[in-house]
Amino acid sequence: MPICQKCNRFFPFIVEIGGRKRNLSSRKYCLDCSPFGKHNTKKLETWSEPTECDSCGSRTNKRQGGRNTCYACLNRIREERKLGKLSRIVGDKCWKCNYGNSIRILDFHHMRNKKFGLTTRNIGQRSWTKVWEEVRKCLLLCCRCHREINFGIFTKVEATQLYKTKWQEILAYRSTG
Repeated sequence: MPICQKCNRFFPFIVEIGGRKRNLSSRKYCLDCSPFGKHNTKKLETWSEPTECDSCGSRTNKRQGGRNTCYACLNRIREERKLGKLSRIVGDKCWKCNYGNSIRILDFHHMRNKKFGLTTRNIGQRSWTKVWEEVRKCLLLCCRCHREINFGIFTKVEATQLYKTKWQEILAYRSTG
């Protein structure tokens, strides 16, 4: 009889599941630790029992010796950190009309070859170098100014001039400060 690598209990070679006999001789874990048909391929013996996330209180699996934070909270923390860094560099107001007080309510308008949209999720999931490359192609605008560019009220020539001016200011400030 095989021994479960997580709970160290013996389990039978052959079991009837759903009216059919199943051969369990190649399994590493018993049916209690790894239910049949769930395609558990990770090493279950390295995971402890589910605990509560320190940030939000939801149930999470904590790796032994690891932190006690769920993936949703880890992603949120990563997004906040990158958005804060981005806000300190490009600001938190519309570059055209000066509206706003948070980078979250503003849009990034791509001036050339867009690789991915600069949403909060995309910013959090990609490396800082990729995010920075993408931000360097953009204007930071409120929703109204963004639509003015898209519908031709604010011309491409004016947008290009604003783009050059703002990025010269930002890069000059970054090199001195």
